[in-house]
Amino acid sequence: MCLASFRIVDKLLKDLKFGFRSLINKPGLTVVALLTLALGIGANTALFSILYATFWKPLPYRNANQLAIIWETKPEQGRFQNVANPADYMDWKEQNTVFEDIAAFAQTGNVNISGTDEPEQVAIQYATPNLFEVLGVRPILGRTFTNRDGVGEDRTVILSHGLWLRRFGGDPTLAGKYIVVNGRQALVAGIMPEGWTWFIKEGSMFGKPPDIWMAFPITPEYRTRRGRYLTTVGRLKPDVTFRQAQANIEQLARRFEKQYPDFNKGWGVNVVPLREQLSGNLRKPLWILAGAVGFVLLIACTNVANVMLARTISRRREMALRSALGANRIRLIRQLLTESVLLSIFGGFMGLIVAVWGTQSLTLLGQRANIDFHSVQMNWIVWLFAFALSVITGLFFGIVPSVIASGGDSHEQLKDGGRTSTDLSTGKLRNILVSSQLAIAVILLSGAALLIQSFWRLSAVDPGFDSKNVLTFRLVLPGAKYPDDSSKIQMFRRVLENIQAQPGVKSVGMSNFSPFAGQAAGTSFHIEGRPDPPTGQDRTTDVIVTDDGFFHVLNIPLKQGRLYQRPEMLERKNVVLINEALARQYFPGENPLGKRITIDMRDVDVPSEIIGIVGDIKRTGLDVAPLPAVYWPHPELAYSFMTFAVRTTGNPLDFAPAAITTVQQLDHEQPLAEIRTLSDWIGDSTARAQFNMILLSILAGVALVLAIAGIYGVMSHAVFQRMQEMGIRMALGASNLDVFKLVFKEGSRILATGAIAGCMATVLLTRLMKSLLFETSTTDPFAMIAVVGALLLAGFLACWFPSRRASGISPIEALRYE
Repeated sequence: MCLASFRIVDKLLKDLKFGFRSLINKPGLTVVALLTLALGIGANTALFSILYATFWKPLPYRNANQLAIIWETKPEQGRFQNVANPADYMDWKEQNTVFEDIAAFAQTGNVNISGTDEPEQVAIQYATPNLFEVLGVRPILGRTFTNRDGVGEDRTVILSHGLWLRRFGGDPTLAGKYIVVNGRQALVAGIMPEGWTWFIKEGSMFGKPPDIWMAFPITPEYRTRRGRYLTTVGRLKPDVTFRQAQANIEQLARRFEKQYPDFNKGWGVNVVPLREQLSGNLRKPLWILAGAVGFVLLIACTNVANVMLARTISRRREMALRSALGANRIRLIRQLLTESVLLSIFGGFMGLIVAVWGTQSLTLLGQRANIDFHSVQMNWIVWLFAFALSVITGLFFGIVPSVIASGGDSHEQLKDGGRTSTDLSTGKLRNILVSSQLAIAVILLSGAALLIQSFWRLSAVDPGFDSKNVLTFRLVLPGAKYPDDSSKIQMFRRVLENIQAQPGVKSVGMSNFSPFAGQAAGTSFHIEGRPDPPTGQDRTTDVIVTDDGFFHVLNIPLKQGRLYQRPEMLERKNVVLINEALARQYFPGENPLGKRITIDMRDVDVPSEIIGIVGDIKRTGLDVAPLPAVYWPHPELAYSFMTFAVRTTGNPLDFAPAAITTVQQLDHEQPLAEIRTLSDWIGDSTARAQFNMILLSILAGVALVLAIAGIYGVMSHAVFQRMQEMGIRMALGASNLDVFKLVFKEGSRILATGAIAGCMATVLLTRLMKSLLFETSTTDPFAMIAVVGALLLAGFLACWFPSRRASGISPIEALRYE
């Protein structure tokens, strides 16, 4: 047994040594093959690291496969998707039979931390005390929440590891001490582990992971069926499936619909596995990119297969001689496959360098597109994938050349000047491989062209306002210092007036939700003098709180009526503006001015008079149609947080230091956050489309280069192979132009075959991209024409050089060639 194993190892080492020497003897071909493989394997490894971190890497929660997000949904009212009501949540928690426990948390908001250093605004998440128990995570210091936390005036918080280090220097004694949050003392219960967070971006107000959690028990005053603003997470009981959980919660939803028809009519429920929730909006784009990267590897393999086939022809006599000396066909195939795998493993090692660079680049691109790739890393699983891919790739591109090289009549091949049918079959195979490369390149180029066209059209959409030279920043007033509506109104007015007085400021305004910076609040409303619609078919609208300057800063046109007047900006006068979308939908064919509506967002249901109609603007995305919206003056709903918009004469970012100074002169403990230009916010909304476009364009460019290199290599090799034939033709009277046409015609046939096959495949495969496109058909003729035109132009150039070289061959030298 040991002797047999030794012999096998010895043979393998000899094959490896011989294969290594064989690769060194052809340095040019070897380098080309290595670079091609490094590109293909590296790109696939880089994307695999992203896929693994997104879809398969264990989540930092105990038995994460038992966790599910539970949403209330109403399909016909998209603005209310992915929310839950506190009373419904508590009823789920108490009456379900499938979950061990259910926790709830509110959208991520913002608070000010002050006291020990410069004031800082951080993201906060209000959570029921059982959240961390449901998730199965423990802090590194202190404890999690208890049922006593958050009751009454108690304020208990848990800090993220990052905030603990950044703000408090990693103080190991901080747990159990008090910090100042929004002007009030809050007890620090614990510190979470490094890199750990809990954040469901969908439904989040500002789209940032929290740095601090505050206990938020659902007390009786919150347990009312009015408003939906929670997100819920549940832990399944052992052996309970997500399908069973969906059925059980749906049953409860139908029961609540009958018990509380005024609030729950038409509302369903959706139980989503946590992994699916976290990766849902990335799933399709990443798998499409994975397919594109796989195509690039396939092109790389065909290129290397062509290189190996070229070597096959040059090694015919060697293989024939080895066969004549007693080597059987299996032995020859094994030797050639060893060389292929050895080549691919070296290419894989080089590909790891490409993978590291590619992963870093993808992470940076992801950050710009608001895609969180922080957990992506090159770990042993990624290395193992790269090695396995290298071996499989070597076998894939090596098997056909090995079979061809080991076959044929060895006696015929040993004859001087012998030509066999292997030459012809190899040439046909190489042509097929190159046509396949070109077809794949057409698919990738078409996909990239569609994304480019879609992005261009998306970027050209008019948002309904002017974003140029507008600086935005958010201000959060702590309740301890500004406890009532009057103090909030006065402070915000002072900020507005002081900023307006600064040099370089054209106009200034504010809004609770600036366009593209967060979601607008939504609710139902009633029209005075009209009956309410049937239960479950409420009139709905977005609600935005602004001042009068907001419309001037953004140049939002006034269509009818008037804007707010000075008294309406200082105290509640029960007036409201509406947008054109609301007027069209709920007041068709009539003048809404002077009519009164009651908006279900205040403690007292007092109607507001419609005093004006303003133009529609896009708020959450350039690809999202404007929804009905009402604009309340700030005193009507005196929020403690507002986003300011400042139009400047020059670069708006240059005004940021003056804005900070102006605010802190009024209140030195008041920090500013999210200091950005409005144009940047709009850019963020298109960043995901830009991410997809850039990646697929890069991959398509690489595919085109590899495919053109492939056809150039095939045509050059064909000229080299047929040199004697061309010499005979020219000796018999063929002109240089005839030889040029002969070679160019063969290359054009390969090009045409690849282009036609690629167009046919494109029509089928680009349908998968439909959800990624904006106002662009998956069969857009202009994109297809542009792609085929670019491919044919590049392909003809690749054919022209070998054809020109062939036409310049000297007949005498060509006839001497063997």
